[in-house]
Amino acid sequence: MQTVVNPGWVLSVLTERGFLVPERDVLRQALNGVDDSRRQEVQEALSVLARGGEDEAKMELAGTLGRALSGRIRSTLADLGLPYDPSAVLQWAMTSPDWQTQLQQAERGDGQAMESLRHCLRPADSGGTRGRPDSGDQKGPDLSAAAWAAQQEERQTAAQEHSQRASSAEPPSDVELHPRRTHHVYGAKAALAIEMDVARAREGADRPFTLRIEGAKASGDGRANGSAIRYDWERKLVFQLTHRELHQAAAVLIGASPGCEFSAHGDNRDKRCEIAAQPGGIFVKLSQGKHTVAVPIGADDLFDVALLAVRALSQNDPDLDQGVLLDILRLTTKATSRA
Repeated sequence: MQTVVNPGWVLSVLTERGFLVPERDVLRQALNGVDDSRRQEVQEALSVLARGGEDEAKMELAGTLGRALSGRIRSTLADLGLPYDPSAVLQWAMTSPDWQTQLQQAERGDGQAMESLRHCLRPADSGGTRGRPDSGDQKGPDLSAAAWAAQQEERQTAAQEHSQRASSAEPPSDVELHPRRTHHVYGAKAALAIEMDVARAREGADRPFTLRIEGAKASGDGRANGSAIRYDWERKLVFQLTHRELHQAAAVLIGASPGCEFSAHGDNRDKRCEIAAQPGGIFVKLSQGKHTVAVPIGADDLFDVALLAVRALSQNDPDLDQGVLLDILRLTTKATSRA
C-alpha cells in the first residue's frame, strides 16, 4: 500500500515551523511522483516537526522541500534548457546532498554537471528512466536517438548562453537568485549555522524574511588526538530573529553598531542572543537557561553572514536599491545611538 501525504498538511507544517513554502500544485505533483520511500521520509520528517521536534536531518528535509520546489529553481532550470518536473526535482534534491552545488556548477557552464542534471531530471514517463539514453536505455515512443541528440545540443547551447550572461551581468539584487542561504561557522568549542529563514511571528507579516541562528557545542576536542571536531547538533540551541531584530543584527554585521542583545524568546521566554563587535570580527552568544553556545566569527565568515542579513533585508523590501537600504540602516542606527 502506497504512502499518501496530504499537501495541505505539509504546507501547514512548513508554514508553522517557518520554512519556505512551495506552491500547492507544485508540491502535490512532486509528492505524487516521487518514490514511495521518499514520501515516507517526508511524512516522517514533517510529523516530527509538527510535534515541535528539532531534529537536524528532519529540518534539513523540510528546508529542501521549499528550496527545491521554489520558483527560482524552476526559472534556473528553464534558463539552462533543462526540463522541469517537480517530482524529478524533489527526488534529485532528496537523494543528492550536493544538489545546489551541482546546479551552481551547471549555471557556470560545467558540462559534467549539466550531463548529471539531465540524467537526474529526465521525467520518468519520457522513457521509464531519469537518465541519458544510450545504447542500453529504453527511449520514449516519440523521442528517437537523433531527436534526443538534437535536443541535448540545443540545451547545451542554452546553458552556454546562460553562463555567458551570468559572467557578464551585474551581481543580482534579488535574493531568490542566490541558492546558498546557510553559512556554518566552526570554532574549537562550538559551531553556528546561520540561515535565511521565514519568520514565525505575525508582527512582521509584510516583511517575513529573517535569520535563524543555530548553535551546537563541540562534543570533544578533536585536536587532542588529531581527529575532526564533532558538534552536538542533537542538543543545539535555535534562535530566530524577529524582523525588527534583523535590522539591529544587520547593523552590527556591517559595522554600523557595536552590538545588540535580544531576550524573552522561546516557549518559556528564556532564550537570549548576543551579537557584539570585537577586534577582527564579531562574537555571537546563544543561551537558554544554563545552556550556552558562544562562537567568534572572523572576517572571512563575517562577510558571508553579513550577506545573508543583507539578502533577507532586500527580500523584505525588494523595491528598494540595496545601496539605499544600507544607507537607511546606517542612518537609523546612528539616530538610535544618539537618542
